[in-house]
Amino acid sequence: MRIMADDIETPAQVHDCEPDPSGDLILKVGTPQQETRIRVSSKVMTLASPVLAAMLSPKYREGRTLSDHGFLELALPEDDPEAMVWVCKAFHMKQSLSSISLQLMEKLVRSFLLIAGSISFNLQKLKTRLQVRMPLRLA
Repeated sequence: MRIMADDIETPAQVHDCEPDPSGDLILKVGTPQQETRIRVSSKVMTLASPVLAAMLSPKYREGRTLSDHGFLELALPEDDPEAMVWVCKAFHMKQSLSSISLQLMEKLVRSFLLIAGSISFNLQKLKTRLQVRMPLRLA
């Protein structure tokens, strides 16, 4: 199945997104007025992010809550909902880059780099998971 640019959800359309419908982690992204709730697998996300891996370990309250209850809601109010939806779908193998317009790709890359800086996603893992070559020149 090919994903077309029109199929990409935008914050105006996205309020709930489930890259993993049976996921044990809900990311509450954006401000409470424009919040997007993304259900993901904590295992997938911790493999992609060393910061999330640490945060969801037993040494932190979030990790203990996840372990004790089997479920966690994590607020990320400063992150871009559209970019986070894209990132989560990519890591859960629910997103393809093959048909995204260049303009949308540029916006997503800029937003992704902000998210990557804030929660330390591993760019090489993303590239490998997407199985595409993205020639990016960053100034």
